[in-house]
Amino acid sequence: MSKKIIVFVVLSTCLTACSMEPASPPAIVVPDQKSVEQQMEKNVEAKAEEYHVTPELSDDFIQQYLDMDSFEELRERTLEGIWITQDQANMTKDEINLWEQVSQAEGFTQYTSKHFEAKKQELNMILEDLAAEQQQTIEEFAESYHMSEEEIQQFMEQQAQKYISQEENGAES
Repeated sequence: MSKKIIVFVVLSTCLTACSMEPASPPAIVVPDQKSVEQQMEKNVEAKAEEYHVTPELSDDFIQQYLDMDSFEELRERTLEGIWITQDQANMTKDEINLWEQVSQAEGFTQYTSKHFEAKKQELNMILEDLAAEQQQTIEEFAESYHMSEEEIQQFMEQQAQKYISQEENGAES
């Protein structure tokens, strides 16, 4: 009888341990053309609202308000931005949670940029808005993600750097 109990315990332990696989990372969703176009429209609408003009998916609007040469460039940079937004490699769980909140906030533009300071400023404004919504200072907001104010600022800088167009990254190196 005791041998059966030992065999049962060993077998149960083995089965339980074998099924305890680590949680898989969140799946990366391959954006289809429709989701890219929807994001492009959101980006154009946000910029139009910022400048108090009527949004328009045209080369003229894109050149004037988005600092890009064409509709096709906006499409390429939006697709790059979608991939970057989903990239959670080397992030802690708290950073992933923070990034999800930032990237879904109003005012977040999901396309690559040529201007690091402008992207950094955009992310910092979103950070300030999120803290204000919680009626917290940036320091208190950072603490809610187990980070210091300096760490959260450094994280925002790293995220902003990811959005700088590759040709710009090459020129800065």
